[in-house]
Amino acid sequence: MISRTAELLGGFVAGDFFPSAHRWLNAITGVQGRLEKNFKEMDSLFEREIKARESAGRGGGGADDDTFTTILVNLLREEKSDNEVGLTRDGVKALLLDLLFGGTDAMAEAMVWAMAELARTPRALARAQEEVRRVAAGKRHVDEGDLERLSYLHAVVKEIFRLHPVAALLLPRECQQRCRVAGYDVAAGTRVYINVWSIGRDAGTWDKPEEFRPERFEGSPIDYLGQHFELVPFGSGRRICMGIPMAEAVVELTLANLLHGFDWALPMGVRREEVDMGEVFGIVVRKKEPLVLVATPAKLL
Repeated sequence: MISRTAELLGGFVAGDFFPSAHRWLNAITGVQGRLEKNFKEMDSLFEREIKARESAGRGGGGADDDTFTTILVNLLREEKSDNEVGLTRDGVKALLLDLLFGGTDAMAEAMVWAMAELARTPRALARAQEEVRRVAAGKRHVDEGDLERLSYLHAVVKEIFRLHPVAALLLPRECQQRCRVAGYDVAAGTRVYINVWSIGRDAGTWDKPEEFRPERFEGSPIDYLGQHFELVPFGSGRRICMGIPMAEAVVELTLANLLHGFDWALPMGVRREEVDMGEVFGIVVRKKEPLVLVATPAKLL
């Protein structure tokens, strides 16, 4: 459902370009029907989860049930008993959608791109793996406390966000007043898109921009926190993505454990240059062809 939602939100919709005729255009092209079907499936899932917790009584599944959904249902019950206008059933469903959809697809795709690039660059894979296993020596898993010592892994993640930003275009902005930018007159009300994919591959800014080279970030102050405009995969300013800390922690921690727990190789007979790195555009930039790798459990202890 998450994948279908992302496809619907990021796909081409003719009605967006012809607002006065969007209703019948969306009906003819079938977009409206797909949207309604997707909405009903998602709504049914949330309704089932909410009812399950309501029928279980306060605390949901038991005294130890402190899941996000149960807390929301308890708050919803309190709002009703106090007879105040506050959290609604639809509001609970909207928050659950944010929890499920926000960042889930983006972080998964970031890790796919990271593993694809590492598999195509044995030198980088070996160095990242050596660092992770040295820092987490004697342990079966890498934990968050280890991340601050994984400087090369952090450089790998930066390079992934440069080459493969999860969103090729940032959320659109609207110019509030007439201005002039780089010799171009921009009228008030103009919708502006920031092409972070193009910025990350600008030959005037990056040396050999098409190459996967995490070393370019070693000793470099450039980061993706919005202060360096050559690397803005999460945006910048007041509208910067608030999920940066979560994305950074999840991607680095998952990637570190993948490298720590397994040895990775391409399938037999597949050469590095044969790995298809084609992209599919949407809300999240996906790898066109699924990534296939051979994972061998590492002997850690």
